[in-house]
Amino acid sequence: REFRIAMVLPWMDRDGAKAPAWFSHLVASASASASLVDWYVPHEGSLSLPRGVRAPNVKLVELRRGGLARLFAARLGGALGLGGGEARTLEKRLRALFEAWPRLAVLAARVCRVGA
Repeated sequence: REFRIAMVLPWMDRDGAKAPAWFSHLVASASASASLVDWYVPHEGSLSLPRGVRAPNVKLVELRRGGLARLFAARLGGALGLGGGEARTLEKRLRALFEAWPRLAVLAARVCRVGA
């Protein structure tokens, strides 16, 4: 049985910002580990692989606006046994936090082990 490693790198853009300049380097580096590691990049808005850079193990997962907050709230809410109203409140608060401080989404991915 084959085992693989999944790396989750949530991408939050601000005001329709494009992928950062380092993204093409990340994708090129990730291709070297294609036999062992899959990179999942959940994102809101448009994000595409840089032109001429391809890696079969880098998967872009497009979510609607607020999708990352919804994903994390569902995972946390389930783990904490929150009811529907409490989970929706958590989602709203996470959405506000992620919009104000996008790097918190990476921390939340580590805490929630999204994709696990």
